[in-house]
Amino acid sequence: MVDFIKYIHTDSLFIDIYGWIKENNLEEKFDKLTEEQKIKYVLQLSKEMEKELNDFTYNEVQVKDFASQEKEYKLNFKQEIIARSILIVAKAKYGYWLVNKEGIPKDEIAVTGLDIIRSETSKEIKNRLKDVMKMILKNKPENEITDKIIEYKKEIKQLNYNDIAANITVNNIEKYINENGPKKGAPWHVKGVYAYNILLKKLNLQDKYEPIQEGEKAKVIYLKPNKYGFKTLTYNNKFPKEILNEISIDIETMIEKFFTHKIEMLLKPCNKIHILNENSAILNMFFN
Repeated sequence: MVDFIKYIHTDSLFIDIYGWIKENNLEEKFDKLTEEQKIKYVLQLSKEMEKELNDFTYNEVQVKDFASQEKEYKLNFKQEIIARSILIVAKAKYGYWLVNKEGIPKDEIAVTGLDIIRSETSKEIKNRLKDVMKMILKNKPENEITDKIIEYKKEIKQLNYNDIAANITVNNIEKYINENGPKKGAPWHVKGVYAYNILLKKLNLQDKYEPIQEGEKAKVIYLKPNKYGFKTLTYNNKFPKEILNEISIDIETMIEKFFTHKIEMLLKPCNKIHILNENSAILNMFFN
């Protein structure tokens, strides 16, 4: 069996071809090839690996371990994609720069299981996260990534809170809330439901606005310190403007939680968390 299988995630198996090329001192020849030649070479190599792996699976696992010689339904592994680079954040959570899919040339960024594609992430945040991940996968200079992050944080700060709020389906209200308030372990959005319903009551807005209901699609925002001790607020499509006289929205925390923290998750696997330090942008002016 070949000894360069690097990553396995659910039903996908990623193989570090360039790592194997370097281990066999072939990188100088490989690097001189055109992009088209590289992909052709990887496809040829994949076919050989595919055959070896399938033969091993049949002979060593199916025949020896399970005493089955059935060939019509034997397990077969098939090469599907070629990625220029891959960013694995955790099990079944990764993004990659796709350059070939089933023999067809591609040039796109694809993601599986990452927070940036989850429905709760707003479109404004999601688009910017994808762009930063694209820069990481395409190995853009660190100062360019830093500058882009700073640029996006400034842009997000100018957006309406409604455009960057998390989108969540509210569940388990009765499980986590009683007459005394949120129970221990209550999710942040459920605590926000309690805050919303209490504020409607205190401000005599119950006849004007409906309370948040179980299973309802809602938005969640962070709050600045307030006299009620509420940290989050969950609301539906019609946000009561009267509430803004009682509390202030914490845009800085929303940027940190929804944007910066997720970028940190992308940078950690490639040991580049340090570029989140905005001071590095200033240093680059003098040392680059």
